[in-house]
Amino acid sequence: MLHFLWLATASAEPVDPFLEESTADLFRLERDVVTVASRYTQTLQEAPSIVSVITEADIHAMGFRNLTDVLRTIPGVYISVSKESRNLAWFRGVISSDNNKILLLIDGVPWYDGVYTHAWIDDVIPLFHVKQIEIVKGPGSAVYGTNAFSGVINVVTKPAEEIAGTQIRISTGSFARQEVSLLAGDTFENGSSIKAYARMFDLRGDGLTVTPKGEANIRGINPKQSINGGLEFKFKGTTLRYDFLDYTHTYFVNPQNDIDSVLLEGVDNFNLNYRNDFFYVRSDLSMGVIGSVSPYLFTQRYVNTSNYAYYTGLSQDSDGNISEGESLVHAIKFTERYGAGLEAQIQPTPKHMSVLGVGGDFTYVADVQDYVYADGSGEGVATTFGAPSNSWLTDVFTFAQHTWTATWWMELMGGARLDAYNLSGLSVSPRAGLLFVPTNGASIKLLYGRAFRAPNVRELLVSVAPDEFGEVPFTNGNATLTPEYIDTVELDLMGQSGQDFKARASTFVSILENQIIKNVLPEGVTSGLGNQFYANLGSTSVFGFETEVEWRPENFAVDLSYSGTFANDLSTGNQQYAFPQHMGHFRLGWQPDRGIWVNLRGDAYGKRPRTDWTTASKLPDGNPFALIHLNTVYSLQEKAGWSVEGTIFNLLDSDYDTMVFLDDVNALNDDGSPKYPNNIEGSERAMYVSIQKSFQ
Repeated sequence: MLHFLWLATASAEPVDPFLEESTADLFRLERDVVTVASRYTQTLQEAPSIVSVITEADIHAMGFRNLTDVLRTIPGVYISVSKESRNLAWFRGVISSDNNKILLLIDGVPWYDGVYTHAWIDDVIPLFHVKQIEIVKGPGSAVYGTNAFSGVINVVTKPAEEIAGTQIRISTGSFARQEVSLLAGDTFENGSSIKAYARMFDLRGDGLTVTPKGEANIRGINPKQSINGGLEFKFKGTTLRYDFLDYTHTYFVNPQNDIDSVLLEGVDNFNLNYRNDFFYVRSDLSMGVIGSVSPYLFTQRYVNTSNYAYYTGLSQDSDGNISEGESLVHAIKFTERYGAGLEAQIQPTPKHMSVLGVGGDFTYVADVQDYVYADGSGEGVATTFGAPSNSWLTDVFTFAQHTWTATWWMELMGGARLDAYNLSGLSVSPRAGLLFVPTNGASIKLLYGRAFRAPNVRELLVSVAPDEFGEVPFTNGNATLTPEYIDTVELDLMGQSGQDFKARASTFVSILENQIIKNVLPEGVTSGLGNQFYANLGSTSVFGFETEVEWRPENFAVDLSYSGTFANDLSTGNQQYAFPQHMGHFRLGWQPDRGIWVNLRGDAYGKRPRTDWTTASKLPDGNPFALIHLNTVYSLQEKAGWSVEGTIFNLLDSDYDTMVFLDDVNALNDDGSPKYPNNIEGSERAMYVSIQKSFQ
């Protein structure tokens, strides 16, 4: 890598940005500009984080269907699947059952549910209206607060001036996948603009043959449906935006091994429904040459309603009467988030840039309950799971970051954020960085950051009623929880030789402390929270390194990456559960003519550790596996506004799987057998085709 940096230095004369007439020359390449690292525009070389960028062109060229497909290509990121049929992104060996140790932003605004603070990376968030996706690996709490723990994903949507008309996209594919999307935008003479989008999505799904519980899935499908839409209006620096989302899916663990279960647990009787309404207003007010100040307000209404119908089989009463039984459950999770704040960017001289902010984020718990109807009677409702209604989880915060460009080749950055939660106390998130930019094509970064994740409504407030044996069937909440922390030191080397060769190498060390995990007490031991509850337990150390190479000879594209991640639980010495130590990715692209791309891509994963954790279930490690994908895109945008894309995922139809999460690995049945003996099957070969038309 040092040899490579020497080549980059020799191939380009140093550029002093303060001697140039305009800094616009620094932003020639779209994919070299990001906002996620510091809340303002920077080049990748200047950004005080390790950032990967996926552009709109990349999304089309690779045939990506959703954020999951995008994240699979990022070194150091592993995609897992929960038994509830939700995709999980694990960054650098940091795992989570609820996907709340990464933060998802849409145009810089946090998007997560109000109960689990889950970041959705499935087919929930559409990609057809995306300009680029910025992915930070490492801590981000110093500017974004909770959940920006091991990574941040910022989905940047296309502005109205780039749309300048209407775009229609129709997609279809294997497992009855259907998607229709519409995007429109325009600008007016007074400088205002408007854009709108809508999407309808339906997927019958590639269901499991056998569920993780070891039962046959007769229906063999995993249906998902979504309706998305939004409207944005900008006028004189003020942005008004409304987004809505309706999404439905089912569990992977439905016991559907007999006809009664199938009838009771069909799509209409066993599903999870999510409704989000998000309203956001922001005004960017100029302070002249010094900078700008931006007040904002937002509100998010989150309603997750679920229906369950469990067939409990035949039973006989004391008189010998035989009857069939079932339990009906109606679960609702209804919360509202309110936020307000003020951000400022101050640049008194070209060499100094400060970002300041103050605000609050308030979650109101309207109703979080499970209502159980025994034997389908419709009477005798029992609440077995719930949080106190009309309760609040509040956070008041302030942050500051200052960047000093000491010389044209060296930059120093420092900052911190203070969050004060009403239920879990204070969190301080500092960050610091030393950046060297010897040329406009090379950089060296030495970074430190601390991030945190505050306990959420589920972990703090939910109480679970004990069963007839005095045990709680689900994990109890714990009002005494405090935030979990991660401290990370990173070294990143990046450079390029000419315009067709780029490389990057980075290494990092992280320490996780005060982790919030499920605590299961030994048999016979009791507590006021029952036999299982959330607790601050344990710590983990992580060491890793990542390398990336990008080569763009004429009419070809070659991308190679490798990541090694070595994470160990400090209390047990076990390797981190199910996160592969070794991962590699490649892309070989060919452009036979303008507007045509053919790509062959591959992903390879090493062994996934498990045996050290399975003291009771004795389940084996996960086997290594590799996937190959093929796609082509034909674009006539300049001539007729048409583009056609076709992708085959898992071209070789390789068998692979995802293991159930750590919390469930030692769950046993009454007879001592593993409750989840089967892994979650990966998707078999799948075809995906899209046609897009633009109208100016």
